[in-house]
Amino acid sequence: MVLNREDETPEQELIEDLISILVSFSEKLQGMGSREYEKVRKCVEEIKA
Repeated sequence: MVLNREDETPEQELIEDLISILVSFSEKLQGMGSREYEKVRKCVEEIKA
């Protein structure tokens, strides 16, 4: 996490924070090798693109 990045809008920062939270919870709930984690990871990558 980098603070005070001027090249990002508040909306971009919020999206990145939400993605980080989703990934963190999915890792804890489903485990790193699970199919559910892979689904969430793919969705996150699509959102980022």
